[in-house]
Amino acid sequence: MVVLFRSKCVEQEYLLSKSQELTSAAKIPNIEVEMPEVSQPPYSNLPTVSIRAAAASEHEQPILKTPDDVAMAKSKNHTNHNQNKKAHRNGIKTPQSHRTRSMKGVDPKMPSLQFRRNAKYALVGSRKARLEARADS
Repeated sequence: MVVLFRSKCVEQEYLLSKSQELTSAAKIPNIEVEMPEVSQPPYSNLPTVSIRAAAASEHEQPILKTPDDVAMAKSKNHTNHNQNKKAHRNGIKTPQSHRTRSMKGVDPKMPSLQFRRNAKYALVGSRKARLEARADS
């Protein structure tokens, strides 16, 4: 049986575990167990790098490595560049309040009751009047 290993450490761990299995299997005292010779696996002297990685590394520039604890100082924490100018160009507007209906596009002298300038109060008054009329009749 031929076993291929990626590194020498893995190979040594494998051989050690095999020897422990063989010695634990032979529980007869004072008898030495012969260890089978494990030849070196083929291609064990070659590095474990793929051909593509090796070819790519030939063309790459060497990278300057710095220690992890040394970091560049962060110089820019926040910028609000041009935002104030953009906000004031058209004027900073207050949010619309929805307490009263807009008069936009409505003829205030329209005779119909679809539009009332004080619609909120007029509706309350007419509701009270209707309730009183029902109570009377």
